[in-house]
Amino acid sequence: SITVTNDMTFTGVLHGSADTTVANGVTFTSTATKLHAKKVIEAEGHNSTVIVTGLKDKTDANLSELKTDSVTTTVTGNITNFTGDLGTAVVTLDDKVEFTSTAAKLSGKSIDDTGNGGADKAKVIVTDLHKASTANLSTITTDSVTTTVTSDITNFTGDLGTAVVTLNDTVKFTSTAAKLSGISIDDAAGKASTVIVTALHLSDTANLSTITT
Repeated sequence: SITVTNDMTFTGVLHGSADTTVANGVTFTSTATKLHAKKVIEAEGHNSTVIVTGLKDKTDANLSELKTDSVTTTVTGNITNFTGDLGTAVVTLDDKVEFTSTAAKLSGKSIDDTGNGGADKAKVIVTDLHKASTANLSTITTDSVTTTVTSDITNFTGDLGTAVVTLNDTVKFTSTAAKLSGISIDDAAGKASTVIVTALHLSDTANLSTITT
Protein backbone atom coordinates (compact mmCIF):
# COMPACT_ATOMS: atom_id res chain seq x y z
CA SER A 1 0.00 0.00 0.00
CA ILE A 2 0.91 3.68 -0.24
CA THR A 3 1.00 5.77 2.93
CA VAL A 4 0.36 9.52 3.04
CA THR A 5 2.18 11.00 6.03
CA ASN A 6 1.60 14.73 5.51
CA ASP A 7 -1.30 16.92 4.40
CA MET A 8 -1.40 17.15 0.64
CA THR A 9 -3.44 18.00 -2.45
CA PHE A 10 -2.98 15.14 -4.90
CA THR A 11 -3.11 15.82 -8.65
CA GLY A 12 -1.54 12.64 -10.01
CA VAL A 13 -2.92 9.16 -10.60
CA LEU A 14 -3.41 6.76 -7.71
CA HIS A 15 -2.26 3.16 -8.03
CA GLY A 16 -4.86 1.00 -9.69
CA SER A 17 -5.00 -1.80 -7.10
CA ALA A 18 -2.98 -0.81 -4.03
CA ASP A 19 -4.68 0.82 -1.04
CA THR A 20 -3.78 4.36 -0.09
CA THR A 21 -3.36 4.75 3.68
CA VAL A 22 -3.72 8.18 5.26
CA ALA A 23 -1.73 8.60 8.47
CA ASN A 24 -3.35 9.69 11.70
CA GLY A 25 -4.28 13.39 11.65
CA VAL A 26 -3.46 13.83 7.95
CA THR A 27 -5.76 15.48 5.40
CA PHE A 28 -5.68 14.12 1.84
CA THR A 29 -7.33 16.27 -0.84
CA SER A 30 -8.06 15.31 -4.43
CA THR A 31 -10.76 15.50 -7.07
CA ALA A 32 -13.71 13.16 -7.42
CA THR A 33 -12.25 12.09 -10.76
CA LYS A 34 -8.94 11.10 -9.15
CA LEU A 35 -10.62 9.35 -6.21
CA HIS A 36 -13.30 7.54 -8.21
CA ALA A 37 -13.43 3.90 -7.09
CA LYS A 38 -10.05 4.23 -5.32
CA LYS A 39 -9.63 2.63 -1.90
CA VAL A 40 -8.34 5.08 0.69
CA ILE A 41 -8.09 3.89 4.28
CA GLU A 42 -6.69 5.35 7.46
CA ALA A 43 -3.95 4.28 9.79
CA GLU A 44 -4.68 3.37 13.39
CA GLY A 45 -6.03 6.35 15.26
CA HIS A 46 -9.15 7.15 13.25
CA ASN A 47 -8.41 10.83 12.78
CA SER A 48 -7.63 11.27 9.09
CA THR A 49 -9.64 13.13 6.46
CA VAL A 50 -10.28 12.90 2.74
CA ILE A 51 -11.53 16.07 1.06
CA VAL A 52 -13.14 15.47 -2.33
CA THR A 53 -13.24 18.39 -4.76
CA GLY A 54 -14.82 18.79 -8.19
CA LEU A 55 -17.80 16.51 -7.62
CA LYS A 56 -19.81 18.56 -10.13
CA ASP A 57 -17.33 17.45 -12.80
CA LYS A 58 -17.65 13.72 -11.99
CA THR A 59 -21.33 13.02 -11.46
CA ASP A 60 -20.87 9.25 -11.59
CA ALA A 61 -18.12 9.24 -8.95
CA ASN A 62 -17.94 6.18 -6.71
CA LEU A 63 -16.73 7.39 -3.30
CA SER A 64 -17.74 4.26 -1.43
CA GLU A 65 -14.13 3.05 -1.16
CA LEU A 66 -13.05 6.09 0.84
CA LYS A 67 -12.88 4.59 4.32
CA THR A 68 -11.28 7.33 6.42
CA ASP A 69 -13.06 8.58 9.53
CA SER A 70 -13.96 11.83 7.76
CA VAL A 71 -14.88 12.24 4.09
CA THR A 72 -16.17 15.64 2.99
CA THR A 73 -17.05 17.35 -0.24
CA THR A 74 -18.37 20.81 -1.12
CA VAL A 75 -20.42 21.05 -4.30
CA THR A 76 -19.79 24.35 -6.08
CA GLY A 77 -22.02 23.96 -9.14
CA ASN A 78 -25.30 22.33 -10.09
CA ILE A 79 -25.48 18.55 -10.50
CA THR A 80 -28.49 17.62 -12.59
CA ASN A 81 -28.27 13.84 -12.19
CA PHE A 82 -25.82 12.28 -9.75
CA THR A 83 -25.51 8.58 -10.56
CA GLY A 84 -22.50 7.64 -8.46
CA ASP A 85 -22.12 6.58 -4.82
CA LEU A 86 -21.50 9.16 -2.11
CA GLY A 87 -20.32 6.56 0.37
CA THR A 88 -19.94 8.17 3.80
CA ALA A 89 -19.16 11.63 2.43
CA VAL A 90 -20.61 14.62 4.25
CA VAL A 91 -21.82 16.89 1.45
CA THR A 92 -22.11 20.68 1.63
CA LEU A 93 -23.83 22.63 -1.13
CA ASP A 94 -22.67 26.13 -1.94
CA ASP A 95 -25.18 28.96 -2.27
CA LYS A 96 -27.73 28.52 -5.09
CA VAL A 97 -26.48 25.02 -5.94
CA GLU A 98 -29.06 22.42 -6.99
CA PHE A 99 -28.19 18.76 -6.44
CA THR A 100 -30.42 16.18 -8.13
CA SER A 101 -30.33 12.43 -7.65
CA THR A 102 -32.59 9.48 -6.95
CA ALA A 103 -34.06 8.65 -3.58
CA ALA A 104 -32.04 5.43 -3.59
CA LYS A 105 -28.77 7.32 -4.08
CA LEU A 106 -29.61 9.96 -1.46
CA SER A 107 -31.07 7.73 1.24
CA GLY A 108 -29.18 8.20 4.50
CA LYS A 109 -26.68 10.65 2.98
CA SER A 110 -25.63 13.72 4.96
CA ILE A 111 -26.25 16.79 2.79
CA ASP A 112 -26.40 20.35 4.08
CA ASP A 113 -25.86 23.87 2.78
CA THR A 114 -23.62 26.71 3.88
CA GLY A 115 -26.35 28.06 6.15
CA ASN A 116 -26.69 31.42 4.43
CA GLY A 117 -30.29 30.74 3.40
CA GLY A 118 -32.40 33.53 1.97
CA ALA A 119 -32.50 33.94 -1.80
CA ASP A 120 -29.23 32.04 -2.12
CA LYS A 121 -30.47 28.82 -0.57
CA ALA A 122 -29.31 25.50 -1.97
CA LYS A 123 -31.72 22.82 -3.11
CA VAL A 124 -31.78 19.03 -3.19
CA ILE A 125 -34.15 17.53 -5.77
CA VAL A 126 -35.04 13.90 -5.10
CA THR A 127 -36.24 11.76 -8.01
CA ASP A 128 -37.70 8.24 -8.29
CA LEU A 129 -39.12 8.11 -4.78
CA HIS A 130 -41.58 5.48 -6.00
CA LYS A 131 -38.61 3.14 -6.55
CA ALA A 132 -37.27 3.56 -3.01
CA SER A 133 -40.19 3.38 -0.61
CA THR A 134 -37.82 2.86 2.36
CA ALA A 135 -35.70 5.94 1.60
CA ASN A 136 -34.42 7.96 4.55
CA LEU A 137 -34.29 11.62 3.55
CA SER A 138 -34.05 12.95 7.10
CA THR A 139 -30.28 13.46 6.82
CA ILE A 140 -30.76 16.02 4.03
CA THR A 141 -30.94 19.36 5.81
CA THR A 142 -30.59 21.95 3.05
CA ASP A 143 -33.02 24.88 3.05
CA SER A 144 -34.98 23.26 0.23
CA VAL A 145 -35.68 19.57 -0.36
CA THR A 146 -38.25 18.66 -2.99
CA THR A 147 -39.52 15.53 -4.65
CA THR A 148 -42.16 14.84 -7.29
CA VAL A 149 -43.79 11.42 -7.11
CA THR A 150 -44.56 10.11 -10.58
CA SER A 151 -46.04 6.68 -9.76
CA ASP A 152 -48.06 5.12 -6.97
CA ILE A 153 -46.38 4.27 -3.66
CA THR A 154 -48.38 1.59 -1.89
CA ASN A 155 -46.54 1.63 1.44
CA PHE A 156 -43.91 4.27 2.14
CA THR A 157 -41.93 3.15 5.20
CA GLY A 158 -38.97 5.55 5.01
CA ASP A 159 -38.50 9.06 6.37
CA LEU A 160 -39.35 12.10 4.23
CA GLY A 161 -37.46 14.49 6.49
CA THR A 162 -38.22 18.07 5.44
CA ALA A 163 -39.02 17.20 1.83
CA VAL A 164 -41.84 19.06 0.12
CA VAL A 165 -43.68 16.39 -1.85
CA THR A 166 -45.65 16.93 -5.07
CA LEU A 167 -47.82 14.15 -6.48
CA ASN A 168 -48.32 13.87 -10.22
CA ASP A 169 -51.75 13.39 -11.80
CA THR A 170 -53.72 10.40 -10.41
CA VAL A 171 -50.82 9.25 -8.21
CA LYS A 172 -51.73 7.50 -4.96
CA PHE A 173 -49.34 7.80 -2.01
CA THR A 174 -49.92 5.50 0.95
CA SER A 175 -48.20 5.62 4.33
CA THR A 176 -48.93 5.67 8.02
CA ALA A 177 -50.13 8.71 9.93
CA ALA A 178 -46.86 8.65 11.87
CA LYS A 179 -44.80 8.86 8.68
CA LEU A 180 -46.99 11.58 7.15
CA SER A 181 -47.44 13.77 10.20
CA GLY A 182 -46.25 17.31 9.48
CA ILE A 183 -45.10 16.46 5.95
CA SER A 184 -45.95 18.92 3.17
CA ILE A 185 -47.69 17.02 0.36
CA ASP A 186 -49.58 18.63 -2.49
CA ASP A 187 -50.50 17.78 -6.05
CA ALA A 188 -49.66 19.49 -9.29
CA ALA A 189 -52.12 22.24 -10.18
CA GLY A 190 -55.47 20.75 -11.10
CA LYS A 191 -54.33 17.16 -10.69
CA ALA A 192 -56.37 14.39 -9.10
CA SER A 193 -53.88 12.72 -6.77
CA THR A 194 -54.61 10.95 -3.50
CA VAL A 195 -52.90 10.46 -0.16
CA ILE A 196 -54.03 7.37 1.75
CA VAL A 197 -53.28 7.55 5.47
CA THR A 198 -53.08 4.28 7.40
CA ALA A 199 -52.73 3.37 11.10
CA LEU A 200 -54.23 6.62 12.36
CA HIS A 201 -55.22 4.82 15.55
CA LEU A 202 -51.52 4.48 16.39
CA SER A 203 -50.84 8.23 16.03
CA ASP A 204 -53.47 10.18 17.93
CA THR A 205 -51.36 13.37 17.75
CA ALA A 206 -50.68 13.21 14.00
CA ASN A 207 -50.73 16.50 12.11
CA LEU A 208 -52.20 15.93 8.67
CA SER A 209 -53.01 19.59 7.98
CA THR A 210 -49.95 19.93 5.73
CA ILE A 211 -51.40 17.41 3.24
CA THR A 212 -53.31 19.49 0.69
CA THR A 213 -54.01 17.11 -2.20
